[in-house]
Amino acid sequence: MGFFQATGAMKWDRKFAPTVLPWNQIFDRVKVICKENQLREFYFKLIHRIFYCGEPDSVLHTFQNCSTTSFCNWLLNWFNEIHNTSISPANYELLFGMMCEKDNNNLRKLNFCLLLANYYLHYHKVNERNLD
Repeated sequence: MGFFQATGAMKWDRKFAPTVLPWNQIFDRVKVICKENQLREFYFKLIHRIFYCGEPDSVLHTFQNCSTTSFCNWLLNWFNEIHNTSISPANYELLFGMMCEKDNNNLRKLNFCLLLANYYLHYHKVNERNLD
């Protein structure tokens, strides 16, 4: 039996080429990041690119355009300062979280912050609100 890859994953692979995304870990990560069903559902939709933007806008643009980049930079600077770290995730890790061991609490906290930040960005986009 051959390997099956979800359509959303194939589209993400094309966007982040030549980086090979660790899909098994990305799909399993939601179990570790949070227990909130609403955030788990959002993460599932993000992975599978199940979003309606209402305009000719890509999912990647929603989460990594100019205004969201400054928001993510602020979040990372805040997190690194509070936790005395220097974590610098790749673009795909900003969307899907970073691989971490169970005993690495800082990365687990960062993954939750990133998921919550992406949910916040999506909520504001859907409700046509500015990032303030």
